[in-house]
Amino acid sequence: MEEGIHLTGPPVSVMHEGTAEEAIAADNEGRAYIGLAFSVPPGINPGPGMRVYLIPGGEMAWIIHKGPYKACGPANERLFAWIGEQGLRITGPIREVQLNDPREVPPWEIMTGVLVPGE
Repeated sequence: MEEGIHLTGPPVSVMHEGTAEEAIAADNEGRAYIGLAFSVPPGINPGPGMRVYLIPGGEMAWIIHKGPYKACGPANERLFAWIGEQGLRITGPIREVQLNDPREVPPWEIMTGVLVPGE
């Protein structure tokens, strides 16, 4: 991005698979479509290979995982099981929000929020 641009929020991974099964299969097969997003002030011109777009909001099912990224599986499974139990349908991209900086905390202190839009 342009020099001097200040991010206004934490980094967000955006996964575009439409169901838990699709997301798990895509991850296992190495074909997941994942974007990395940052909140930026309005009117920003992205650098080469980047684009600015709005990620839709709405009601979200969410869970927070504390610990290493590689140990997120059980938390994600609980979240997707709960979504299924509630009869909800995923309506947009799944997001993972980094709630602290993994460069500044040990792996067991990393906080990751998983948000799934649904209705």
